[in-house]
Amino acid sequence: MTQKIYFIIIIIILNTNILAKNLSSVPGVTSSANISLTSNYIWRGYTKTRNTPAFQAGFDLGHDSGLYLGTWGSSITNGTEWDLYGGFVADIFGLYVDFGYIHYAKTFVENIDSNNKIVSYTTSFNSIKKSDTAEGYIGFTLSIFNQDIGFKTSYDMTKSKYYEDRSGVSGDSSSYIVQEASIGFNFEYFSIYLLGGAHVESGKIYSTDYTYKYSFIESSLKIPSLITGGNWGLTISHKALVSSSLSDVNTDSLTLYAISHSFNF
Repeated sequence: MTQKIYFIIIIIILNTNILAKNLSSVPGVTSSANISLTSNYIWRGYTKTRNTPAFQAGFDLGHDSGLYLGTWGSSITNGTEWDLYGGFVADIFGLYVDFGYIHYAKTFVENIDSNNKIVSYTTSFNSIKKSDTAEGYIGFTLSIFNQDIGFKTSYDMTKSKYYEDRSGVSGDSSSYIVQEASIGFNFEYFSIYLLGGAHVESGKIYSTDYTYKYSFIESSLKIPSLITGGNWGLTISHKALVSSSLSDVNTDSLTLYAISHSFNF
């Protein structure tokens, strides 16, 4: 499964390289790509790889008008995540306003027992599952004195389905809103990034309504160019789920390391 994921990502990189070269002649268009290997994939406080490494890659297109499009993928536990996004950034007297939309597509293998319940990732009752979520977002960033101060609100634009039995009947559905505040300090050879966020979710588990809330924090040290220079970078991050309305959720903090390479076409 893992080898297949890596093969797909390599094919994507090769094809986006060809696409980028063709688009480089279009006036006002810029393109870039990135790959990274990280010791853990943590998103909004939760690990998506069960605290194991992940391989990730992305491709971005931008235009002088402020329009942008991009795609990003990662290996996750027993599967893949593939995101597509686009939006528009406007510069309003030094305040950058970002309107956008992102679609998260996840494909993974789950295991289901005779009662149609997810039991583990190791039994023989394998079932390919897909979980798609879409978000609309608006973000504000103010750059002043080598600092980037940001605030972002993301809205769930789909009824997320976390469980589906063999007959196709949805068990869980939800909608949510996420609010994040961040500040970045930019120096000559490195940058420091701090973020805090809150997730509020409401939904239904079959006939029972529920509300789920949690908050998370992140701190990162980013070295965009390693000692040898070039486009290789190192990121050391400390991420934690600091509170949750569920009593059985682990709120331990985790440190992860990522090595990345960027390509500008």
